[in-house]
Amino acid sequence: MAHEHGLQTWIVQAAWVPQHLFSGTLTLIIVLAYLRILYCDAGGNLVLAAFMGAMLASAYGSSMWAGGFSLLSILPIIGALSVPHVLRAKRLLEVAISLSSAVTIAALCAGVLVREQSSIIHARKVVAFWVFPIFLGGNWFYDVPGFWAVLLLLEFGVVFLAFIIWSFSIVSDETIRRPHIDRAIIVAVIAPLFCTQFLHSVIMYNDLGWRVLIPSLLLMTAMTAALFSTRIEKNTLVGRLTTMTAIIFLVPSILAGAQCVYAANFKFRVEGPETEEGIAFKASPEMWKAVRQVTPSAEAVANNPLDLASVTRWPGNIAWAVLSQRRNCGTPLGLLRAYAAQLTPEQASGVYEFFVDAFEGNATEDQLRVMKEKYLCKTLVVTSRDGLWGKPVLDNNSVYKLVSEEKGKWRIYR
Repeated sequence: MAHEHGLQTWIVQAAWVPQHLFSGTLTLIIVLAYLRILYCDAGGNLVLAAFMGAMLASAYGSSMWAGGFSLLSILPIIGALSVPHVLRAKRLLEVAISLSSAVTIAALCAGVLVREQSSIIHARKVVAFWVFPIFLGGNWFYDVPGFWAVLLLLEFGVVFLAFIIWSFSIVSDETIRRPHIDRAIIVAVIAPLFCTQFLHSVIMYNDLGWRVLIPSLLLMTAMTAALFSTRIEKNTLVGRLTTMTAIIFLVPSILAGAQCVYAANFKFRVEGPETEEGIAFKASPEMWKAVRQVTPSAEAVANNPLDLASVTRWPGNIAWAVLSQRRNCGTPLGLLRAYAAQLTPEQASGVYEFFVDAFEGNATEDQLRVMKEKYLCKTLVVTSRDGLWGKPVLDNNSVYKLVSEEKGKWRIYR
């Protein structure tokens, strides 16, 4: 399988990117408000419309993926399914007024952000079509069914299978009183998954694929809880399937969770010692405090884009990101591709490779001048972990001069 294209579960994202999880939660609230406007007498209630508009703006402002693309894939389908009901109830005008009010309020609240992001879309390609790669070899004929039959089961396990069982149970249950809500739940789960399967963001990592399905994951988790609490151990087909699913999938999940807790809280205490980079990260606040003392807040610094790369799951220059409080002119490639809208992916790769090569120890005085004059790196930070450490070019150049250091650990040049 093509392991490099995995998906992230919501529990991982809760700690790493909580804004996307917040946006996914708002997306579900918006879907509920949308259903009330379409199916209930609240269609003419402008307060509900104003609430929905504000939530739309908040969801999009928190995450273009979880609160933007998700809603674009969910709301039109739910709206299309509601047309027969709205026409039978003769509420087309009420619904149109409410939805127009919601869209207007959303545009007023988030218009500036939409305009800024639209300019980025015009400047560079942000999203592209693909078939999510599942198997090695890149044969889409196998990848399309493999996404549903293999990847989702491996990535989401019990929640995806429980959602399938729940969907089967509500389809076969003729006593369901609110079928429009069940249809909306199914659409809100399936539509973002299709979005993940056929669209991806054009940056180093597939942010769209990871974030757009957050509403799906939250709903599948809720449906799993509902299924287990009402159907487990029941002497019916759905009950037996639910019990088997719980036994087969939950036991490995509990073991995996225990392993995760051990790795996060007890591994270093039991197995020790900490890694060299972990120890360096703990000591780095002092270095970045010294950087802030000599670097005005409007200026940028340059340090190794691969500094402390093993501390995080992906190389993220984490000490600079959380401690420096200064801009960086040579960030990790993922950040360059995501936020430097004026650069093509190839140009971003060129900038990244320039800084990596320099900090590996291959910098010349001309390269240092380019770093300072072209990329506006007014402060240069070099640690003993960098290949540039101790190179003669740092002591004999007309570009940067040593202004602060801690013997054997780090040096700051201006």
